[in-house]
Amino acid sequence: MITHYKFYIDMKSVSQKVITPLSHKDYNSGSMSTAKKFRSEISQLWTKEGADKIFQNREDFVKWLDSPNPGLSGTAPIQYITSDIQKISDLLGRILHGILA
Repeated sequence: MITHYKFYIDMKSVSQKVITPLSHKDYNSGSMSTAKKFRSEISQLWTKEGADKIFQNREDFVKWLDSPNPGLSGTAPIQYITSDIQKISDLLGRILHGILA
């Protein structure tokens, strides 16, 4: 099951790997553990999974994360950030190696 989030992305902070889920109950209750997990996952995708080699900057990467993607049946990759990050990693790997199908 995919959980849908609304995101506030402060583009000045993107270089600091900041992305905050606005509608998640942990964030609304004051706990920042979910936001920290998002930052950690996005940082991992950027550095270890090759996003830094595909995108010119983090701003473009964040826009890509939030856009519907045919490689994920039209779902935005960000929808998998906490539930199945491996799908995003696999997609980045396919893009990095030119395997688009």
